Amino acid sequence: MRILHTSDWHLGRTLEGRSRQPEHENFVDEICNIAQEEKIDLVLVTGDVFDSVNPPAIAEDLYYNALARLSDQGRRAVVVIAGNHDNPERLCAVRPLANRNGITLFGYPADDPGVLPGPAGHVARLRAGPGWAEIGVPGVDHTAVILALPYPSESRLHAALTDTLDAHALQKAYSKARGAMVF
Repeated sequence: MRILHTSDWHLGRTLEGRSRQPEHENFVDEICNIAQEEKIDLVLVTGDVFDSVNPPAIAEDLYYNALARLSDQGRRAVVVIAGNHDNPERLCAVRPLANRNGITLFGYPADDPGVLPGPAGHVARLRAGPGWAEIGVPGVDHTAVILALPYPSESRLHAALTDTLDAHALQKAYSKARGAMVF
């Protein structure tokens, strides 16, 4: 399986008040071209798709188009994991459409993307649970198991794992939750 790993797109970022949108568009074109030319089976985007939790609409539009192009209409797996600059809900808001193209989105550490039995010749999520997914790619004789860890901010960990903000207790609860994962 050929995997293209990318991160830190920071779509929507400006530089001293100037838009970087043309650079971002060129970057997305380059990533899509690499995926096509190198016959990539799975694109893994690990955080900071956006530069802020409230990106401009033009950045969201570029993200949605990048996902559609990278997925090649469901023939290439795409997995996106939220980073510290991303709003998990915003990053995953397109999940119903993403599922139609075999795209897997993880916004929170406990996200369960669910099983997705793609049609013949398309990406399928064979098994899944909180924070992980096993993905089958057309033409590849083995699967990819993705263990996702979206950025675990203190408040996200608190909400998902325990009722305390004590750092030691959070760490212990987090370790216990990750250790309990069954594949």
